[in-house]
Amino acid sequence: MKDSPNLDALRACAVGFVVLSHLPYFVGWEDPGWYRIKALGHLGVAMFFVHTTLVLMMSLERSGHAAGPFLIRRFFRIFPLSMAVVLLMSTLQWMGGQPIEAAGVISNLLLLQHVTGHRSTPDQLWTLSYEVMMYMLLPALFILTSTGRPVLRVGAIYAASLVVGLFVWRELNFLAFVPCFLPGAIAFIGGRRGPGRHAPWLLFLLIAVAAITIPALTAAGAPEAPQLWVMCLALGLIVPKCRNLTSRPVAIGARGVAKYSYGIYLTHLLAMGLAFPVGGVPTLLNWAVFVIMLWALGLVCYYAIERRGIRLGQELASRFSLKQPTRPGPEPV
Repeated sequence: MKDSPNLDALRACAVGFVVLSHLPYFVGWEDPGWYRIKALGHLGVAMFFVHTTLVLMMSLERSGHAAGPFLIRRFFRIFPLSMAVVLLMSTLQWMGGQPIEAAGVISNLLLLQHVTGHRSTPDQLWTLSYEVMMYMLLPALFILTSTGRPVLRVGAIYAASLVVGLFVWRELNFLAFVPCFLPGAIAFIGGRRGPGRHAPWLLFLLIAVAAITIPALTAAGAPEAPQLWVMCLALGLIVPKCRNLTSRPVAIGARGVAKYSYGIYLTHLLAMGLAFPVGGVPTLLNWAVFVIMLWALGLVCYYAIERRGIRLGQELASRFSLKQPTRPGPEPV
């Protein structure tokens, strides 16, 4: 599944849901009574977490499970761009007359705002803070999937995460999202059993149903976290069972969005702020500017910072690695 169009499409859907969930604040949309748009963003985040665990487990399989090289690669994959965006957004806030607290900026630079209690800048940065915490556990989790009875071992850990999550689900903190990360390991185990046999539309039917029902049920008062757990578990079970997309245009489009998705994810609020007038009604020109800015910022982030960080991380990790990659490949997004 290393070069799976399905995984590219999954990531593209995830970033699309997050972007859509933030649009109402800029274009004046209001939630209808039956639909909670913010829950769509949380669904996108949960999908990101499944995707992250799965592709990083595959990366560990290719490059060896030593924690040191793995964490070096991930540090240079994540932090250079996130630090640049934090500094840019903090500077823009300061120029706009908003007070800037040095401790808050430092917390965001180190992705420790969940520990210090400072607000994320930009707002969506809180998810990276949780991902970095999960990185610390992935090498050990990979080892568990490589020993006898991996389904039993990972299943027990997943069940324990659900028990813990039942005590904290109201806060949507890191522990509440652990059951969203672990299905990626379940998908990784399932992928070892060979290529999927089911039609790919089953995967995207699941995503479409979740995009409708989870925000609707949340608006009706249903607790959000358990819905995300069910959806992520379903993803973990279905992803390895589906054949890859065969539509070349869809696969190319999904790959393009997935490639630049990290930059899009971090800068889409900036694109919205630049494109849409404050207190006004967006015109067709505003929407065109938004689309152009969204892609332009994603491209700049990738080629100016992200790609350089990936290459530097791979070079440094290779110097500390005891095992050279047996199947070289690009560091996963």
